[in-house]
Amino acid sequence: MRVVLLKWAFSLSSILLLTMPAHAQAPAVPEPDPHGAVLCSWHIYLMMKNWGDTCFPSERTEFKLALSEAIEKIEAFIMASSPATQRDIERARSKMSSDTAASRRRLGRDACTALDKERYRYSEAQGASAIRDDITKLLAVPRKPVMNPCL
Repeated sequence: MRVVLLKWAFSLSSILLLTMPAHAQAPAVPEPDPHGAVLCSWHIYLMMKNWGDTCFPSERTEFKLALSEAIEKIEAFIMASSPATQRDIERARSKMSSDTAASRRRLGRDACTALDKERYRYSEAQGASAIRDDITKLLAVPRKPVMNPCL
């Protein structure tokens, strides 16, 4: 009996999927950009910069400088490759920052957790040259900046 019900459920779901209008079906997974998702990278670099600024505010390192440079280059790429303006970039940055802070408050987390420190130090250990190399590759080909697929 169980096998019959499973076969019936599978048949029904197949029929429903085949008869659903195209707009009601799940969208196809986007083809990965072989050069990387620029907006995703931007978001990650902003998070890393936030960890560094929050967890290690008095440190002035080559890595922090490389992060800031990378963010500036990504933002210039975004503005050159889309209708985004400097104001749009600033609003998006501000929203990301306030969303992160609100999320931390909801979860009762400190501004800088042990995991944030660990993630930052791990990234820092890769070196400033790794960031510069990654940015050079990421931005080498002009294209529309996309968020997904992220990583």
